[in-house]
Parts: sequence; C-alpha cells; structure tokens
Amino acid sequence: MPDKKEKGYTIQAFKRAHLIALQSNKRAYIAHILIALFTTANTYISLWATEYTVTSAYNLFMKDTDFMPVLIGISAFAASNLILVLSA
Repeated sequence: MPDKKEKGYTIQAFKRAHLIALQSNKRAYIAHILIALFTTANTYISLWATEYTVTSAYNLFMKDTDFMPVLIGISAFAASNLILVLSA
C-alpha cells in the first residue's frame, strides 16, 4: 500500500499531466473527456438494463408482474442506449 508521500506525488503528477494535455490541445482534451463520460454513462445504463431485464424475466416467469410495464421499461432502456451510442 502506498504511503502518504507517494500518494501525494501521484496526485500531483496526475494534475500536471491533465494540465499539460489541456494546454496542448484544449478541444481534443475536452472531446476526450466528453467521450469518456458518454462511454461511462453507456456502460452504466447497459448494466442497469441487463439487471432490469433479468429481474423482469424472473418476475414474468413467477407471474409477479404484467408484460406491458416490462416492455415499456426495456424499450426505455433501449432508447436511452441508442441515444448515448449515437451521441458519442
């Protein structure tokens, strides 16, 4: 486990690297950050959609829910995933 001095140096190096990247090409750096944020959001929504789909399938199998709300939920996840993929 790194000690405090090493951790502080790592944080300083991280800040300096990002500052250098920002100063060298501001548009590319901001575009990179935005693409990273969209990719992160897409991954989160995909994982959440998978969890929702599996839970909904189980609830449909156990007859604890109706088909229409599940269809609407899965369609909403598919639409949000499509929007995120097309925007990145």
